Amino acid sequence: MPTLLRIAVLAALVGASPAFAAGDFPGTKIGIHAVNLLIILGVLGYFVRRPVADALANRRAEIRRGIEAAEQARADARARAAAIEARLGAIESEVGQLRAEAEVEATREAEVIARRAAVDVAAVDAAATRAIQDELARARAALRAEAATLAVGLAGELASRNIAEGDHARLTQSFVTTVTEGRTHG
Repeated sequence: MPTLLRIAVLAALVGASPAFAAGDFPGTKIGIHAVNLLIILGVLGYFVRRPVADALANRRAEIRRGIEAAEQARADARARAAAIEARLGAIESEVGQLRAEAEVEATREAEVIARRAAVDVAAVDAAATRAIQDELARARAALRAEAATLAVGLAGELASRNIAEGDHARLTQSFVTTVTEGRTHG
């Protein structure tokens, strides 16, 4: 028998005693109220104990489920964090690999640019050499023409000073004879 029920039965027995009912018992009014309280508590305990116990058990189970869900969420979060860290590690590796590939590509590109620049320098050098040679040839030709013009002018001047009128007539006659003979033989 539960403790409250025992107390209620004891109180009922005391309250049913003739001395208590006659009011000769000290603290009778308080005793009556105490008995009534115990009876009410006993009845309430009898009827309310099971629903309250069920409610507390349900609440305990709900709290346990919440704790389990929180632990599961924590485990999931840790797994996601580990996956993210693994991906970050992979990304760092990929970034390193991409940097290495970029450096190799940059080196190759620099070599290609250097080769193209060398070819361009050689082409410019060759073009400049040709231009210099062409200008030199033109300058030589112009110098020869100028020298020939000056030589002819100087010879004409010398000839006019040194050749007398009779020499001039004789040279003219010799030239005409040479030209006419060349026509007849040629």
